Amino acid sequence: MKKILIGYLIDGHSGGIDKYLMNLMESIPFDDNTVQIDFLTNRITEELQLAVAKYHSHIYEVETLKHPIRQYKQMVSVFKNNAYDVAYFNISTALNCIGAAAAKKCGVKKRIIHSHACGIDENDRLKRTVLSFLNNLIAKTFLYRQGTDFCACSELAGLWLFPEKIVRSSRFQVIKNAVDTKAYMYSPTKRETVRKALGLEDKLVIGHVGLFGYAKNHAFLLKVFQQVYARNAKAVLLLVGDGVLYPEIVRQVNALGLQEAVLFLGQRRDVPDLLQAMDIFVLPSNFEGFGIVGIEAQVSGLNCIFSNHVPKEVAFTDNCAFLEIDQENSVSEWAKQIEKMGHKSIRQDACVLAEKAGYSLKKQSVSFLLGEEG
Repeated sequence: MKKILIGYLIDGHSGGIDKYLMNLMESIPFDDNTVQIDFLTNRITEELQLAVAKYHSHIYEVETLKHPIRQYKQMVSVFKNNAYDVAYFNISTALNCIGAAAAKKCGVKKRIIHSHACGIDENDRLKRTVLSFLNNLIAKTFLYRQGTDFCACSELAGLWLFPEKIVRSSRFQVIKNAVDTKAYMYSPTKRETVRKALGLEDKLVIGHVGLFGYAKNHAFLLKVFQQVYARNAKAVLLLVGDGVLYPEIVRQVNALGLQEAVLFLGQRRDVPDLLQAMDIFVLPSNFEGFGIVGIEAQVSGLNCIFSNHVPKEVAFTDNCAFLEIDQENSVSEWAKQIEKMGHKSIRQDACVLAEKAGYSLKKQSVSFLLGEEG
């Protein structure tokens, strides 16, 4: 039996990495008893245990990066006490290099490092600059030496975490973030039900799903929506998610007098249903490793507007526009594009297109994980 240890999970549904890993698990054949997959986390919760219960996985709790020495010792203990064939680390910055170093120290033959971001999600500019410098230093001098195989959700994310010589080599590959297309398939009936439940029957619904942090750029989105709402009183902005900047964004909404038109829905499990209720999906990110929610939005037939910092690979339909967020007229251009897309009434699911583009779970690659050791 092949034993694989995967890091890192939060609760099995929060954030892009958790979503990717849970989707990946659905593509792995467990019925032949030839593979055992366990997980690393910073905190074991009942919610996380329930999320992985059907896979009969073990979960190991290790310290956060606030205690790097303790985390390293805990990682070494996990690897020494379990004969893992593969260690698979899903990370966003090279600062999270301890697990890979511990795996190498303990002789794990195949050590996969998977990059899921291309920036530091820190609102403080000085901290972001320092952490970006440290990421680049560690990525280019240390992290890649701890791995045997390298993956990323996009080439841009690969270049963020690995030297270019690695990204251009046979040891690197882009792994597409596949989704359960059936869950996001457009349904007029479901759309009507959800819109009615939210009181949105006659509204132009602009939607966003994402963590309230620097990366997602909510402050810019509010400026855009302010212009849209000034021209269309039936416009509504749905914000799905939570995070450190949540209180600040609520404050800005109140300061702009938009509290009647902006709905904060919090962290939700019914994102597929909420996408049905939207008319336009927006992702004005300061950076994205990929943006899996953009795939989900397109599958549900939504018109989408992405920032110019979202990798172009996310677009697999003709319903997408990529707009600047750094120019003087960026806010007005976004508002105009929303108004333009708001007049498009034809909506169809894009499940077939997603499958052809490799974004369906049917096409999810698992050979990099289950193949022979490198």
